Amino acid sequence: MIKKISTSILYQVTSLFLASLVVTVVIVSSENWMLRLHSLDTLTREIYDNQVILFNKTKDSIYERMEYYAFDSDPGKPSIWKLRGSRSPIEAVRNGSARRIEIALKPQYEKLLSNGTLDTIAIFTPEGLPLKIFVPTDMPAFTGERLGAGLQDYAFNKQVHRGLLIADENIQLFITFPIYANATILAYVYYGMSFNQVAGAFQKDSNSLILIPEYPKSMYIKNPELENLEFLSGLTEPTVETIEGQYHALTPEPITLAGNQVTTLVFAKNIDSTVRAGEMYFYQALFGASIFLIASGVFLFYVLRNALNPLGSAIDVLQELSNGNLKVKITKKRDDEVGKISLAIEAFRERIVAFNSLQNEAHQRRKSQQAEILKQTQMLTRLLPDTRQSGMGKTIQDLQTEIQRSEVKRSDFSFDVNSDEVSSLFAKSFGSLAGELEAQYSELENLVKQRTVELEKARDQANTASETKSKFLANMSHELRTPLNAIIGYSEMISEEAEDSPDDDLDWLIGDAKKIKDSANHQLQLINDILDHSKIEAGKLELYNSEFEIETALRFIKDISRPLAEKNSNTMEYVFENDLGSIFTDETRLRQILLNFLSNACKFTKQGKVVFSVTRQFEDNLDWISFTVKDSGIGMTPEQVSKIFEEFTQADDDTTAKFGGTGLGLAITKRLTEMMGGEIKVSSVPGEGSSFELFLPRQPATVA
Repeated sequence: MIKKISTSILYQVTSLFLASLVVTVVIVSSENWMLRLHSLDTLTREIYDNQVILFNKTKDSIYERMEYYAFDSDPGKPSIWKLRGSRSPIEAVRNGSARRIEIALKPQYEKLLSNGTLDTIAIFTPEGLPLKIFVPTDMPAFTGERLGAGLQDYAFNKQVHRGLLIADENIQLFITFPIYANATILAYVYYGMSFNQVAGAFQKDSNSLILIPEYPKSMYIKNPELENLEFLSGLTEPTVETIEGQYHALTPEPITLAGNQVTTLVFAKNIDSTVRAGEMYFYQALFGASIFLIASGVFLFYVLRNALNPLGSAIDVLQELSNGNLKVKITKKRDDEVGKISLAIEAFRERIVAFNSLQNEAHQRRKSQQAEILKQTQMLTRLLPDTRQSGMGKTIQDLQTEIQRSEVKRSDFSFDVNSDEVSSLFAKSFGSLAGELEAQYSELENLVKQRTVELEKARDQANTASETKSKFLANMSHELRTPLNAIIGYSEMISEEAEDSPDDDLDWLIGDAKKIKDSANHQLQLINDILDHSKIEAGKLELYNSEFEIETALRFIKDISRPLAEKNSNTMEYVFENDLGSIFTDETRLRQILLNFLSNACKFTKQGKVVFSVTRQFEDNLDWISFTVKDSGIGMTPEQVSKIFEEFTQADDDTTAKFGGTGLGLAITKRLTEMMGGEIKVSSVPGEGSSFELFLPRQPATVA
């Protein structure tokens, strides 16, 4: 009884299903648990990315606010550091009196303290000695000498310096900048903001905590239970931990402090509701799946038992057929799979009966196919050249011998493919033909190889010549840039010396120095155009894409373009749309394109108007930025417009003679635009002016 049960398909299938059930439950549970862990890891990393972005924006906003009040003030008022006079801060610093500095700066300090711009102002001599330090009354003053000595090493320079430092176990954001008197650095100003204020602004915006294990005094939170942060020591990867009985996503972010010190911030985001909802869903799904699979196993057992019992009679019929009894039949008919098996067995019996009649027909077809193969082989042989036909004679004789042999003996009607005479004849016939064709075309292949070698040699020579030209241009550009940069530098020094000199007889020298500088800059631009053209031809010009604020780039272009308009007494108008946002592209190349447009507009317009406008546009569900330069200059005909983007070509010969130029600027501009994924549109009317419009995607296709 036990042996019968163990060999029964019904019980084997049922046992296999039950085993599969157990394995499935284990696998599903493991995969769901792993999926939960992966989901938590993904969620933590996404939270980390968002927190880092928001933290950097919050920090940069404070930096920018401090820099704004360092150089500007409220609308309509100058910066306090730009004031001059006996009571000005500059004069108080020059005097060196801490009391005078306090009188001059205290109103400004209290104003900046009240509007949340900063909480510390310190004035240091160039040697790092403190002249005056302003701090809130509830904040302990830090040691000025020690702070000044440290700042002197890394923060005292001619440019604004941003950074973070440790002051009395507190982290501070700070900027330093110099103040001048008679073109000489008089002192350095320190603007500082306690880090807990930055943390407070971040936590209000992100609903997250900032934990600082090394410097807990810099944290914004006031919960005593979070002051013990030893469990965060050594945290280097995002993780999930329980804080105060709730799940938090903890993500470390290292920051660099002054003096190359490094500390770690830990962003803590409460994800308790998300984690517990996932756990509840996992256990509910596991329970439901187990109930469903058990019910399915019971149902399968009863269905298989009813379906497999009638197969015994079908097996008996198959045994009779295997013994040669073709008269046996299945009398019981059913509509299920067993009935289909019965019909298949009956059909198999009928096929065996019909097999004998098909043997003779197969033999006749084989004879016909053999004769056709011989005929076609002979016809193909006649198409070969005379020198190749002799080699096919033996193949034709072998084919005839095979056909005669098959006529002498009858086939054994085997299904073995290896004994098929038709396949054998095909192999012999087409094998010989393939050999003859291979020999026929071998000479042609040798000729093709010879020509290929010659073409590769010519290609290598052309590539070598192109690389030699590119290297020559690069070396010559370097050799020319060095003296030109020296000329520009000396002209600037001469101009500055003449401007600072009390002698009015040197005013003529300023104009001459400016002419020297302008000529050198013009020659340097021509060299840069030639070098860019060489890189484009060699396919070695690369873009260095980064994300930057459009308004920042436009401020730089405005400063550069105003002198261009003044050369021909033109009026420059700027029309920029609000909230242009950022763009991901090569900032240097964008400046190059726009300055080329503006330079051309100012060059071909005299006592006219040049309008530079920037707007946002949406086309095909994509965000585009439109930069348009429109002038009221000499304009161009349609024929001239069609040639302006050709290399070393200008609108006409008169333009070249009158205005100068190499004809490379717009050609390089067009190629750069295409590499940046944009396009240029040009419209012009002779005598009325021209319009150049640059379209760039906010995000290139590869980034988006």
